[in-house]
Amino acid sequence: MKLAFFGSRSLKRRKEEVLKIIEAEIKKHNPEVVITSGAPSGACKFVRDYCKENGVTLKLYNLDFKKYSKGAFQHRSILTIEDADYIILIHDGKSRGTKNELNLVRKFGKLYTYHLIEIQKEDTGIDIEQFDIKNNLDELNDMEEVINI
Repeated sequence: MKLAFFGSRSLKRRKEEVLKIIEAEIKKHNPEVVITSGAPSGACKFVRDYCKENGVTLKLYNLDFKKYSKGAFQHRSILTIEDADYIILIHDGKSRGTKNELNLVRKFGKLYTYHLIEIQKEDTGIDIEQFDIKNNLDELNDMEEVINI
């Protein structure tokens, strides 16, 4: 079984709560492979770290801005959803990316579990609505753990 995780970047300050969800879901589903995104911080980073620390096979999908430009986020999400048998979403209730992934999961008719961890704006350290991916492209492209699929 392939278990995919999506989650909000803003949850990086709620690490303990997110890790409890990750651990419980991995133990519940006992996947052969865990799938997530390769670059974002927050929930996806916690998934990557958990898998590496616990010997869980991990498959990463990354953004391909050269090929998909503005559609890179959507393309990565679709590839992940198509590859997975079951999907876990860990949402802050505000993130448009995770909300879009929830809508895609429903559209594709995939089985999923949705976890909501509500946050206050001051908990994030960033203003979600002001986050500008263009300012972070170099960082994403330079990361050592990036594996393009």
